[in-house]
Amino acid sequence: MKKQFSFYISVIVLSMMMSACANDENYYLKDISSNERSILSFTVPGQIGVPIITRTATESKVVIYVFSGSDLSALVPEIQVSYKANINPASGQPANFTAGGNHVQYVVTSESGEQREWDVEVKEFSFDLGGTWTVSNHQYYYHVAPSETWGWTGTKNLKGALPAAAKADDDTFEFQLTGATAEGNIYGTFVHDAGADGETAGYVYNSASGPFDFGYKFNKVPASVGTWELNFATNTITFNKGQASAVSSLALEWQNEKQTLVLAFDPGPIDPKWDDDWNSDEIHFSQKFWYTLSRSE
Repeated sequence: MKKQFSFYISVIVLSMMMSACANDENYYLKDISSNERSILSFTVPGQIGVPIITRTATESKVVIYVFSGSDLSALVPEIQVSYKANINPASGQPANFTAGGNHVQYVVTSESGEQREWDVEVKEFSFDLGGTWTVSNHQYYYHVAPSETWGWTGTKNLKGALPAAAKADDDTFEFQLTGATAEGNIYGTFVHDAGADGETAGYVYNSASGPFDFGYKFNKVPASVGTWELNFATNTITFNKGQASAVSSLALEWQNEKQTLVLAFDPGPIDPKWDDDWNSDEIHFSQKFWYTLSRSE
């Protein structure tokens, strides 16, 4: 009985010791000094987008963007560095970027005393969405019966199956920049002009069984006027954010040295109809849709 009691006491004591160790987050690292000396985040008031942080064997650099005309003589950054590291100049200390040609040198010192020099550069933001864009194409990708060996895939121009989609061929988009959010996203207003024919794309498919409107899949870009917000972290644009007509997560893709802009989105769940019409099946099994816009001004 005494042996059992002694055993239970030993277990309790051991459990208490392990619990104490587990509650001390530094217990297993108490004799190890970190060599990490990285800048993890760097933000200044009025910053546009997220910082571009590059760390290689030969380069340690941060690039941030601000609006044209911003005062760079006394920017007050908020800086996050590696665990138990220090940075000089310190986070919250005003920095004069004009004195160094838009550059300031920072030194991050690790817990172990190792140092790394960082070059932080401020650049003026270029509004690549600015101007007028004309719709040059709208396509969709489909994968019919993806779980079957006899399924097929392809990419087609939407107006080949839905002729009324061609009404968008003369549509234009114009984006105006208004400002930036505290998170660094930019926002503004847009005008979607229906062009000379006064009509935007239609999505009615005329099959043997009668007309079927695919607008619920493809009519995602709002007509007329409204607002937009661009999230640099996810590279997506949202139209009319916070409104019933909002469209979220339209991915942006730049091509042709930013003279071509692709707006892509997910048409929604696959909803097979199986009406012995291959064109209809391909549309029902569409998995991606995108507008291609070309800069016209």
